[in-house]
Amino acid sequence: MLYYLYASPPYSVSRYCVDDTMDNICKQAKPLNDEWRGSSRPGTGKVDRTGLPEGWYKFTSHAKRMANYPVRKNFCGAEYPIYMDGDHAEKGTCAQKTLFQVYADNNWTWKSGKIYECQCMNGDY
Repeated sequence: MLYYLYASPPYSVSRYCVDDTMDNICKQAKPLNDEWRGSSRPGTGKVDRTGLPEGWYKFTSHAKRMANYPVRKNFCGAEYPIYMDGDHAEKGTCAQKTLFQVYADNNWTWKSGKIYECQCMNGDY
């Protein structure tokens, strides 16, 4: 899957212009291949503290897609991990998804922002 990370603060999605050809989006995505990003990997302190620049990213390790279920506190390199809500995008499509962040003792979450998710026509994530 490909993910479009917005710069902070997030603006209305209607203000963003993205390359509308799936082939170009699939080619221009930057890989994120850190093993510590796995939802079953315990540990903290490895998050992107300075923030990633706005743009397209793709996971190239583990299941190669963002977790779409609550991830336990102190996993994925973060004290409060972020996960995506809902089903993953279908092949050849993009969809806007809501991000959530785990808080407290895994008892509650809060809405963290929006992200675009796309799946390339060839099924690559």
